[in-house]
Amino acid sequence: MGWGGWGKSSWAPAKGKGSWGKATGKATTGKAAGKVAPWKGSAVVQKTIVKPWVSPSKDKGKGKGKAKGKGKGKKGLFTDLPAEKQAEIQEKWAAKAAEEGRTQVGGNVFTGTVIWRCRGYGWIVPANPAALPKKVKESMASMTAELRSKAEENGGDSSRFAEDVLYFRVCDRSVMEAKIDKDMEVKFKVYVDSKGSGATEVEPV
Repeated sequence: MGWGGWGKSSWAPAKGKGSWGKATGKATTGKAAGKVAPWKGSAVVQKTIVKPWVSPSKDKGKGKGKAKGKGKGKKGLFTDLPAEKQAEIQEKWAAKAAEEGRTQVGGNVFTGTVIWRCRGYGWIVPANPAALPKKVKESMASMTAELRSKAEENGGDSSRFAEDVLYFRVCDRSVMEAKIDKDMEVKFKVYVDSKGSGATEVEPV
């Protein structure tokens, strides 16, 4: 026999029955291996957690709508309007002044202080009321007295009418770009109309 028990029959596995046999093939490549293969299970899970795709155009539309909504209502400068629109608005202002019987008195320039102003109009206290034309002074005095009386009757602030004032509209600025605010020193020309007296061609000193 040679080499005692170390013959071929002692170490070579039986065909089809040992660790190299058919059973080994089943353990590594059969259906059981497919069930425990980690990469196959991961692929299935990954598909179930994928988020649905959202069209960029939808998001873009929503953002555009919000931005448009926020900006709505904001008004730009008068000078930003088309020339035709500016002319149309100025014609309305001129028509209103004519309806009120506005008449400019002289061409002298006076100075004063804006004591109050809102979006559409304001009041100016002349620096030297005695220097104003007589017609303007008289009209200004009667107008202010009436305004003071109405403010007191309605429980309003009558302090702004403690001194005689001149009325002005925002359209009475010398140029539409001019910024006129409360407590600002201004210069102007004067007029009278059916409601009293006022300042026109108003601009900062």
